[in-house]
Amino acid sequence: MNNTLENNDLEIAKEIRKQIMQLNFWALASWGATSVSEHYRVVENGLAFKISTPRYQRGTWVKVVLNAMDTYNIEVVRTIGTERKILSNLDDIYAEQLVEAVDSLIENKK
Repeated sequence: MNNTLENNDLEIAKEIRKQIMQLNFWALASWGATSVSEHYRVVENGLAFKISTPRYQRGTWVKVVLNAMDTYNIEVVRTIGTERKILSNLDDIYAEQLVEAVDSLIENKK
């Protein structure tokens, strides 16, 4: 990957984190995504963060990716060893829906 794409991915990741925090300052912390840098990863066109909720524990990440429609695709992913499994997902989420959408995917709501 070249530096221009990497810088673009970093800017998108920063913007996603900023948008989540503007919607709900405590959302990331409530999902177990602490401020420790190992809990965050810049991914292509987005951000991934490690979570820990009553429903999802070890090895679970949320991946938020900007798509071509200028909305977000969200995946809840569990990685154990080299195995990666998508546990749930939502597509075409607007920025103002990010916190509500992630909550709906990862919290124990019945």
